[in-house]
Amino acid sequence: MSFASIRKVVPYGAPERELGSFYALHEDCSSSGQAIVRISVPPGHGAASVREESSYPHYREDNPRVLCNAHAVPATVVYYAPAPGYAGRDSLVVDVIFPDGGNWQRRYDIIVK
Repeated sequence: MSFASIRKVVPYGAPERELGSFYALHEDCSSSGQAIVRISVPPGHGAASVREESSYPHYREDNPRVLCNAHAVPATVVYYAPAPGYAGRDSLVVDVIFPDGGNWQRRYDIIVK
């Protein structure tokens, strides 16, 4: 399992914001299936949601899928909204399972200001 911690800043009073998107593509940019994303530790001072929709991938230049970055692809997207009136630190953890069986865990460290 791969684990990473990602820092995000969300403006005070902001509506729901995208934290990240997860996708699985073949080299021809066709989908290899939908990533399953579950919130394993919910935020303490806001709400998180997960939706299947389209998103633009962000492959690095050295990845053979870099040309896919120009097209919206099927993705599973994580959103966060701070509780009304809340400013400060929050966090959440998601567990991601890819169609090939790969498993990532992502912790989002959020600062609402």
